[in-house]
This record gives sequence, structure tokens and C-alpha cells, in this order.
Amino acid sequence: MKYMFILSSSLYTLSVFTPAIVVAQTQPSTTTPSPSLAPLNKAREAFDKQQYAQARDLLLDELNNTSIAPGTYSLLSKTYLALDQKIQALNILQQGLNSASTPEEKLDLYLQKHALTEPKPQDIEAINTLLLNEQPSAGLLEAFSGFLNSDRSTMYVDGLFARAKQRLQTALEAENTLDQLKLLKAIDALQPALDDITQRRYRFLLEDLWEAHPTAEVLRTYLVKQYLKHKAYEDLLAFYRRELQISASEWNASQKSVAFQHIADLHFKLGYLAFASRNYEVALKQDPTNQDALLRQGMTDLAQQNFGPAQKVFKSIFQKDPLNTENRYLLALCYFYQKEKAAGEQVLQGLSEPAPAYLKDLLDLAQISAATPPRLWETLTLSSNFLNHV
Repeated sequence: MKYMFILSSSLYTLSVFTPAIVVAQTQPSTTTPSPSLAPLNKAREAFDKQQYAQARDLLLDELNNTSIAPGTYSLLSKTYLALDQKIQALNILQQGLNSASTPEEKLDLYLQKHALTEPKPQDIEAINTLLLNEQPSAGLLEAFSGFLNSDRSTMYVDGLFARAKQRLQTALEAENTLDQLKLLKAIDALQPALDDITQRRYRFLLEDLWEAHPTAEVLRTYLVKQYLKHKAYEDLLAFYRRELQISASEWNASQKSVAFQHIADLHFKLGYLAFASRNYEVALKQDPTNQDALLRQGMTDLAQQNFGPAQKVFKSIFQKDPLNTENRYLLALCYFYQKEKAAGEQVLQGLSEPAPAYLKDLLDLAQISAATPPRLWETLTLSSNFLNHV
């Protein structure tokens, strides 16, 4: 009887509350429905057929909907222009700018507006805010490219850099690294739309700000990335020298060692091998434990075909760090070049990792012929971590 009572009670409870549950499940959704593209497609089809009055009427009907499809304002503006109604086109563009939901659509509307009338300062400011507040999508980048290809490209570029500098300056003065990072990521992502001159101008902007804030690590990282990305090695070399000049009195021996190593790396990359060797020596005097500088010193000797000194360096590293695969292959290469094939093969015994990509062809060639290839330094700088300075 006890269990029958529980069962009957449960059935009663379910019968009472089930209607409420059903009602709750069947309540209409309060989310805004996605706009239908059918009216816009019909209007676009009419526009393509030069049936402009029909396209206009379809688009005006679309504006009465609660959810307007992206592209409606843009097409309606073009339709008004096809009907020779410039004032109506400008009005609908402004209406679209007040209503458009996506940055891509707003930029497209601004571009159309400025094809009809002189840009206002507040327009330039609004465009820059859109660009600097977003991580550009493909659509945003395409829209931005439209501005740079227009007759007023200089105005847009000047406005963008002026606003970017102002906001970065504020973030740097406040030591707000998060804002610095967001701004630099946004500007950096716009670069595919910039030509070589404008990208160089971006580097100048970063250089100016870094001179005023040499301890800003985020800014420094992005500046070095710019140099490396555009292979501006001479400029990067000048930057490292300037950084050493500014900061040497505050750096410890380890930091100075890394700075001289970076300078030497650039000398090596540019083919100034004597300068590279000299700066690696300075780096090692500052910090004898700097293994990267020691390895590169051996590579410098190897590049100059000074096989004895190079072999000595690689052998010393091998004794301290036998698991350093790159060093073992470099040591074997020295042996091969000196026609000591057995010694080279012995060094490579037990290695399961393949040779680094930049060394593979050199090793294969050295085992066939002891002749050293010309411009060996160029091949050695193809190491994946050679300019890993960021």
C-alpha cells in the first residue's frame, strides 16, 4: 500500500505540472530572427537588369522589417544613384551608418559616402575607431583596402597613424600593456592592405614611440617583429646598437651578453663575419654560459672555413651537452670537411633525430666531397632559430 500511495502521488504531481511544462516549451522565442536574404536577392536581380525603380521599391519595403539584411543600405544607395537621386543616396547612407550592425558594413557605407562627398573629421575618427577596436576579419580588411585605393588614401592613412600614435602614447604613458597589445595587434593585422611605403611608415611610428619608451616590452617585441618580417636587417642592427647604447648601464652581464649576441647574429646574417666573430667573443666574455653565442661562434668559424677552431667549439659543447642534436651534426660536418669521415660518423652514432633541414644537403655533400660550398654562411643562417629574437 505504501508504494501504491507514492506512485499515485507522483502521477498526480505530474498531471498537475505537465501542462505548465508544455506551455513553457511552446512559448515563442524572444530572439531576433535572422534577416531573410530573399528580398535583397530579388532587389539585386532587378538592379542587375537595370530595373532600378523596382529594385528601389523592394529595398524600401525591406527597410520596414525589424531585421534588415546586411547590404540593403549599400544597394539602395547605388539604386538611388542609378536613378540620379544623389541626395536620397546620401540620406540612405547616413541612415545605414546609424543602423548597420557590423564594422565591415559600416566601412563599406563610409566608402560609398566619401565617393559622393568630402569626408568629415568625425567620419575619419569613426573609421579609425572601427579599425583600431577590431581584430580585422577578411571583410574588414577588404573594406579597408577600398579606402587605401581611393583618391583620398593619404587622408585615411594620415588619420589612421595619427589616431594610432595618440592611443598608443596614452597606453604607454599609463603603462597599460593590455591596451598596447590590443592596439598593436589590430594595426599589425591591417598590414596586408598597406603598401611597402606605408608599412615602413608604421615601423617609423613604432621607432619614435620606442625611443620615448625604451622599456616597453610589448612595443619592442612588435618593432623587432617588423624588422624581421620585412628582412630589414640593417635597420634591426641599428636598433640593437641603439638599444645597447640606451640600456647598457642598467643591464646585467647576462642581458649584455644576449644583446651582443643579437648584434653578432645580424652581422653574421649580413655576411660581416669578422664583426660577427668579434661580437660573439664579447657576448661570451659577458656571460661564458651563453651556449647560443658559443654555438654561433663555432658556426662563424665554420663559415670562414676555419675548421680547427670550429671543431674545438662544437666539441666543447658536445662534452657538456651531448643531447644537443644540432651541435653534433655541426661537429660531424667539421670532421667531414677535414676528410675525417670515420670521426664524423662516430659523432652521429645513436642519433635518432634527423639532421636540421638547413644542414641536410651540406652533410650529404660533405660525405661525397670534402670541397666546401661557396657562401657557406648564407646556408648556415637558414637555421630555423637563427634570428629567433622576438
